[in-house]
Amino acid sequence: MTIKKGDFVLLDYTSTIKETGEVFDTTLADIAKEHEILKSQKVFEPQLVIAGENWVVPGLDADILKAELGETRRVELPPKVAFGERDQTKVKIVAERELLKQKIRPEVGLSIEVNGQLAVIRSINAGRVQLDFNGPFAGKTIIYDYQVKAVINDKLQKASEIIHRFVQSLPREKFRISLDDTTVRIEIPEDLLYWDALQSFKIRVVRDLIRYLDEIETVEFTERFTYKDKETEESKEAESKIPSSPAEAPVSPATIESSLKTETQTNDLQQHTPA
Repeated sequence: MTIKKGDFVLLDYTSTIKETGEVFDTTLADIAKEHEILKSQKVFEPQLVIAGENWVVPGLDADILKAELGETRRVELPPKVAFGERDQTKVKIVAERELLKQKIRPEVGLSIEVNGQLAVIRSINAGRVQLDFNGPFAGKTIIYDYQVKAVINDKLQKASEIIHRFVQSLPREKFRISLDDTTVRIEIPEDLLYWDALQSFKIRVVRDLIRYLDEIETVEFTERFTYKDKETEESKEAESKIPSSPAEAPVSPATIESSLKTETQTNDLQQHTPA
Protein backbone atom coordinates (compact mmCIF):
# COMPACT_ATOMS: atom_id res chain seq x y z
CA MET A 1 0.00 0.00 0.00
CA THR A 2 1.62 3.22 -1.19
CA ILE A 3 0.97 6.33 0.89
CA LYS A 4 -1.05 9.04 -0.83
CA LYS A 5 -1.66 12.72 -0.16
CA GLY A 6 -4.03 13.26 2.77
CA ASP A 7 -3.37 9.89 4.42
CA PHE A 8 -3.15 9.91 8.21
CA VAL A 9 0.02 7.98 9.01
CA LEU A 10 1.89 7.13 12.21
CA LEU A 11 5.59 7.59 11.62
CA ASP A 12 8.65 6.34 13.48
CA TYR A 13 11.78 8.30 12.55
CA THR A 14 15.30 9.26 13.53
CA SER A 15 16.91 12.52 12.37
CA THR A 16 20.69 12.85 11.93
CA ILE A 17 22.92 15.76 10.87
CA LYS A 18 25.05 14.32 8.07
CA GLU A 19 28.04 16.64 8.59
CA THR A 20 28.53 15.64 12.24
CA GLY A 21 26.64 12.36 12.64
CA GLU A 22 24.67 13.92 15.50
CA VAL A 23 21.26 12.34 16.15
CA PHE A 24 19.06 15.23 17.27
CA ASP A 25 15.54 13.82 17.22
CA THR A 26 13.82 10.42 17.28
CA THR A 27 10.54 8.73 18.18
CA LEU A 28 12.37 5.64 19.48
CA ALA A 29 13.26 5.50 23.17
CA ASP A 30 16.22 3.13 22.75
CA ILE A 31 17.88 5.39 20.19
CA ALA A 32 17.19 8.45 22.35
CA LYS A 33 18.85 6.74 25.28
CA GLU A 34 21.83 5.66 23.18
CA HIS A 35 22.44 9.20 21.94
CA GLU A 36 21.52 10.89 25.24
CA ILE A 37 18.69 12.98 23.85
CA LEU A 38 16.09 11.97 26.43
CA LYS A 39 13.80 14.87 27.32
CA SER A 40 11.57 14.98 30.38
CA GLN A 41 8.46 16.04 28.40
CA LYS A 42 9.14 13.89 25.34
CA VAL A 43 6.92 10.88 24.66
CA PHE A 44 8.63 8.30 22.47
CA GLU A 45 6.01 6.87 20.13
CA PRO A 46 5.10 7.04 16.41
CA GLN A 47 4.04 10.56 15.43
CA LEU A 48 0.96 11.55 13.46
CA VAL A 49 1.71 13.00 10.03
CA ILE A 50 -0.85 13.88 7.37
CA ALA A 51 0.98 13.08 4.15
CA GLY A 52 1.50 15.95 1.75
CA GLU A 53 0.28 18.62 4.21
CA ASN A 54 3.70 20.04 5.22
CA TRP A 55 3.62 18.63 8.75
CA VAL A 56 7.28 17.71 8.30
CA VAL A 57 10.16 19.25 6.33
CA PRO A 58 9.48 19.42 2.56
CA GLY A 59 11.92 16.69 1.49
CA LEU A 60 10.59 14.17 4.00
CA ASP A 61 6.99 15.09 3.15
CA ALA A 62 7.65 14.33 -0.52
CA ASP A 63 9.43 11.05 0.25
CA ILE A 64 6.58 9.78 2.44
CA LEU A 65 4.39 9.84 -0.69
CA LYS A 66 6.71 7.20 -2.18
CA ALA A 67 6.68 4.97 0.91
CA GLU A 68 4.84 1.71 1.46
CA LEU A 69 3.14 0.83 4.72
CA GLY A 70 5.68 -0.93 6.94
CA GLU A 71 8.64 -0.11 4.68
CA THR A 72 11.85 1.21 6.28
CA ARG A 73 13.33 4.07 4.27
CA ARG A 74 16.32 6.41 4.43
CA VAL A 75 16.32 9.80 2.74
CA GLU A 76 19.12 12.38 2.64
CA LEU A 77 17.89 15.94 2.42
CA PRO A 78 20.00 18.94 1.39
CA PRO A 79 19.30 22.18 3.31
CA LYS A 80 16.94 23.52 0.65
CA VAL A 81 14.36 20.79 1.35
CA ALA A 82 15.24 20.31 5.03
CA PHE A 83 15.51 23.28 7.41
CA GLY A 84 16.62 25.82 4.81
CA GLU A 85 19.89 27.48 3.85
CA ARG A 86 21.70 29.76 6.26
CA ASP A 87 20.72 33.40 5.81
CA GLN A 88 23.55 35.83 6.57
CA THR A 89 21.06 38.68 7.02
CA LYS A 90 19.87 36.88 10.16
CA VAL A 91 23.26 37.43 11.82
CA LYS A 92 23.13 40.67 13.83
CA ILE A 93 25.57 42.72 15.95
CA VAL A 94 24.25 44.27 19.16
CA ALA A 95 25.90 46.18 21.98
CA GLU A 96 26.71 44.04 24.99
CA ARG A 97 25.21 46.68 27.30
CA GLU A 98 21.81 46.23 25.62
CA LEU A 99 21.77 42.59 26.65
CA LEU A 100 22.97 43.44 30.15
CA LYS A 101 20.05 45.85 30.49
CA GLN A 102 17.77 42.83 29.88
CA LYS A 103 19.67 40.92 32.59
CA ILE A 104 21.29 38.66 29.99
CA ARG A 105 24.97 37.94 30.64
CA PRO A 106 26.41 37.07 27.21
CA GLU A 107 28.35 33.84 26.74
CA VAL A 108 29.45 32.29 23.43
CA GLY A 109 27.07 29.45 22.50
CA LEU A 110 24.29 30.68 24.77
CA SER A 111 20.75 30.56 23.32
CA ILE A 112 18.70 33.63 24.19
CA GLU A 113 15.42 35.25 23.25
CA VAL A 114 15.52 38.74 21.76
CA ASN A 115 12.26 40.51 20.87
CA GLY A 116 10.46 37.19 20.78
CA GLN A 117 13.03 35.51 18.53
CA LEU A 118 15.56 32.84 19.45
CA ALA A 119 19.22 33.52 18.76
CA VAL A 120 22.61 31.96 19.53
CA ILE A 121 25.55 34.10 20.66
CA ARG A 122 28.37 33.36 18.21
CA SER A 123 31.04 35.79 19.40
CA ILE A 124 31.76 38.62 21.87
CA ASN A 125 34.36 41.25 21.03
CA ALA A 126 35.03 44.72 22.46
CA GLY A 127 31.52 45.13 23.83
CA ARG A 128 29.87 43.88 20.64
CA VAL A 129 27.91 40.63 20.53
CA GLN A 130 27.17 38.64 17.37
CA LEU A 131 23.72 37.06 17.43
CA ASP A 132 22.70 34.33 14.98
CA PHE A 133 18.96 34.13 14.39
CA ASN A 134 19.23 31.21 11.94
CA GLY A 135 17.64 27.99 13.12
CA PRO A 136 20.02 25.42 14.63
CA PHE A 137 19.74 23.12 11.60
CA ALA A 138 19.84 25.77 8.87
CA GLY A 139 22.44 24.95 6.23
CA LYS A 140 22.67 21.30 7.34
CA THR A 141 22.10 18.13 5.34
CA ILE A 142 19.66 15.96 7.26
CA ILE A 143 19.29 12.18 7.08
CA TYR A 144 15.93 10.67 8.02
CA ASP A 145 15.54 6.97 8.76
CA TYR A 146 11.83 6.31 9.01
CA GLN A 147 9.01 3.78 8.81
CA VAL A 148 5.27 4.23 8.28
CA LYS A 149 3.88 2.14 11.14
CA ALA A 150 0.18 2.58 10.42
CA VAL A 151 -2.35 4.25 8.14
CA ILE A 152 -5.49 5.47 9.92
CA ASN A 153 -8.79 5.30 8.05
CA ASP A 154 -11.38 5.36 10.85
CA LYS A 155 -12.78 8.87 11.34
CA LEU A 156 -13.08 8.60 15.13
CA GLN A 157 -9.48 7.39 15.41
CA LYS A 158 -8.34 10.27 13.19
CA ALA A 159 -10.01 12.69 15.61
CA SER A 160 -8.34 10.94 18.55
CA GLU A 161 -4.89 11.17 16.96
CA ILE A 162 -5.30 14.87 16.15
CA ILE A 163 -6.17 15.57 19.79
CA HIS A 164 -3.35 13.36 21.10
CA ARG A 165 -0.84 15.22 18.93
CA PHE A 166 -1.17 18.28 21.18
CA VAL A 167 -1.08 16.49 24.58
CA GLN A 168 1.05 13.41 24.10
CA SER A 169 1.71 13.09 27.83
CA LEU A 170 -1.94 12.04 28.33
CA PRO A 171 -3.20 8.61 27.20
CA ARG A 172 -5.66 8.78 24.30
CA GLU A 173 -8.38 7.07 26.35
CA LYS A 174 -8.49 10.03 28.74
CA PHE A 175 -10.57 11.89 26.14
CA ARG A 176 -14.17 10.85 25.54
CA ILE A 177 -14.87 11.54 21.88
CA SER A 178 -17.99 11.06 19.79
CA LEU A 179 -19.03 12.34 16.39
CA ASP A 180 -21.86 12.47 13.92
CA ASP A 181 -21.88 13.61 10.31
CA THR A 182 -20.83 17.21 11.00
CA THR A 183 -19.90 17.49 14.70
CA VAL A 184 -17.10 16.21 16.94
CA ARG A 185 -17.83 16.17 20.69
CA ILE A 186 -14.94 16.06 23.15
CA GLU A 187 -15.03 15.77 26.94
CA ILE A 188 -11.96 17.43 28.42
CA PRO A 189 -10.31 15.17 31.06
CA GLU A 190 -9.93 16.54 34.59
CA ASP A 191 -6.14 16.52 34.13
CA LEU A 192 -6.46 19.52 31.77
CA LEU A 193 -9.23 21.57 33.36
CA TYR A 194 -6.84 23.98 35.10
CA TRP A 195 -4.16 23.92 32.39
CA ASP A 196 -3.01 27.44 31.49
CA ALA A 197 -2.81 26.53 27.78
CA LEU A 198 -6.26 24.91 27.61
CA GLN A 199 -7.82 27.60 25.42
CA SER A 200 -4.89 27.51 23.00
CA PHE A 201 -5.16 23.71 22.89
CA LYS A 202 -8.86 23.96 22.00
CA ILE A 203 -8.21 26.44 19.19
CA ARG A 204 -5.58 24.17 17.63
CA VAL A 205 -7.76 21.08 17.93
CA VAL A 206 -10.75 22.86 16.35
CA ARG A 207 -8.58 24.15 13.51
CA ASP A 208 -7.20 20.73 12.61
CA LEU A 209 -10.40 18.73 13.10
CA ILE A 210 -12.36 21.02 10.79
CA ARG A 211 -9.52 21.32 8.28
CA TYR A 212 -8.65 17.63 7.97
CA LEU A 213 -11.84 15.67 8.73
CA ASP A 214 -14.31 15.59 5.85
CA GLU A 215 -17.69 17.23 6.52
CA ILE A 216 -16.86 18.26 10.10
CA GLU A 217 -18.21 21.77 10.71
CA THR A 218 -18.51 22.02 14.50
CA VAL A 219 -16.46 20.98 17.53
CA GLU A 220 -18.11 20.89 20.96
CA PHE A 221 -16.20 20.66 24.24
CA THR A 222 -17.58 19.51 27.58
CA GLU A 223 -15.78 20.49 30.78
CA ARG A 224 -16.98 18.49 33.77
CA PHE A 225 -15.90 19.79 37.17
CA THR A 226 -16.18 17.45 40.16
CA TYR A 227 -15.68 19.11 43.52
CA LYS A 228 -13.99 16.32 45.44
CA ASP A 229 -13.47 18.37 48.61
CA LYS A 230 -17.21 18.89 48.95
CA GLU A 231 -17.72 15.33 50.18
CA THR A 232 -15.35 15.90 53.09
CA GLU A 233 -16.88 19.28 53.96
CA GLU A 234 -20.45 18.00 53.87
CA SER A 235 -19.47 14.91 55.84
CA LYS A 236 -18.13 17.13 58.65
CA GLU A 237 -21.27 19.24 58.50
CA ALA A 238 -23.47 16.14 58.76
CA GLU A 239 -21.49 14.83 61.72
CA SER A 240 -21.96 18.12 63.53
CA LYS A 241 -25.73 17.59 63.33
CA ILE A 242 -25.66 14.13 64.94
CA PRO A 243 -27.26 14.46 68.43
CA SER A 244 -24.86 14.43 71.37
CA SER A 245 -27.61 13.46 73.80
CA PRO A 246 -30.92 11.59 73.61
CA ALA A 247 -32.80 14.85 74.03
CA GLU A 248 -31.80 16.06 70.56
CA ALA A 249 -33.77 15.01 67.52
CA PRO A 250 -32.08 12.21 65.51
CA VAL A 251 -30.82 12.77 61.97
CA SER A 252 -32.12 10.18 59.53
CA PRO A 253 -29.60 8.10 57.54
CA ALA A 254 -31.23 9.38 54.35
CA THR A 255 -30.38 12.97 55.27
CA ILE A 256 -26.72 12.14 55.88
CA GLU A 257 -26.45 10.09 52.68
CA SER A 258 -27.92 12.94 50.66
CA SER A 259 -25.44 15.41 52.10
CA LEU A 260 -22.50 13.23 51.03
CA LYS A 261 -23.29 13.28 47.34
CA THR A 262 -20.61 14.85 45.11
CA GLU A 263 -21.79 17.85 43.17
CA THR A 264 -21.04 17.87 39.43
CA GLN A 265 -21.28 20.82 37.09
CA THR A 266 -21.09 20.58 33.30
CA ASN A 267 -20.14 23.48 31.12
CA ASP A 268 -20.61 23.02 27.36
CA LEU A 269 -18.54 25.22 25.07
CA GLN A 270 -19.23 25.19 21.36
CA GLN A 271 -16.80 26.41 18.75
CA HIS A 272 -17.60 26.85 15.07
CA THR A 273 -15.55 27.36 11.96
CA PRO A 274 -14.31 30.98 11.82
CA ALA A 275 -16.12 33.08 9.24
